[in-house]
Amino acid sequence: MVGLLVLPAFVGALWGAEPGSPGQGRMPPGESPFPVFPPVSHLVVVPVPPTANTSARLTLLSLQGLANRQGAGVYLDFADERSDPSSVLSFVVAHYALTKEVIDVGAALDRYLPGRAGLVVYDPARPESVNVATTVAAKRFCREALTLQRRLFRLWHRFRGDPRTRGAPLTRDQLIAKVLPIDKRFFALAERHVNAADAEVSNLARALFQHHPHFFTFVHEEGVEPTNNVAERALRTAVQWRKIMFGNRSAEGERAVARLLTATRTCQLQQLNVLAYLTAAIYGYRRRQAVASLLPRG
Repeated sequence: MVGLLVLPAFVGALWGAEPGSPGQGRMPPGESPFPVFPPVSHLVVVPVPPTANTSARLTLLSLQGLANRQGAGVYLDFADERSDPSSVLSFVVAHYALTKEVIDVGAALDRYLPGRAGLVVYDPARPESVNVATTVAAKRFCREALTLQRRLFRLWHRFRGDPRTRGAPLTRDQLIAKVLPIDKRFFALAERHVNAADAEVSNLARALFQHHPHFFTFVHEEGVEPTNNVAERALRTAVQWRKIMFGNRSAEGERAVARLLTATRTCQLQQLNVLAYLTAAIYGYRRRQAVASLLPRG
């Protein structure tokens, strides 16, 4: 009996005043504690694949919340949920007589990211939750940068006379004139994101801001390529050799391999017979004769 009397006293001390007491207000009977969204007639469905990582899922959920403030018109269909959201979706569409549009994750980000801005709100006890906001900013930066990059390379391919690119071929002067607005937009994009909350975006924007003039050297200088694809292809043989042979055992071996690979790839680029050149080089070295140089003339 004593225990039964003590229990109500303990519960009262734990939870405070009872509902309806002067110290605590009550919600009116006709008012719902849940948000009420305006009705919609069209539903946008975004299938979220099981391979989507946590960052992508949080970003989509955040965008869904922002977009649905104007009406509950965005539905995320998570393929790996136990609750079978596809069945729920079928019921909602049939019950409310909605029209349905299915778009992928990329299209959803393109549609709902532009114009989304505001405060970054996150739980200090879970610092990773800030990724919900910073991921949105990072995607916006990357989307703008990739759009400018595509425009730049279309102009470059026209200058190179690529038949797969639409538009008449460009001269060097025309290329410079058409690239100038893109150059300025790249600089402005980098300047806006130098102090971005996302560290990777900030680092990339700072590098683009500081080294901006050098990124467009290929537009003005003959013989300069916009990418390092040629160098990557030149190194491919060396990388494969290292993986197969597990490197060298001495510094002398490293120098020998580096020189042989350098001479071999240079001969290939200059369309010289590798075996003939190396044979002539060894022959000349042993007889203290000059060896033909692989350096470009002039």
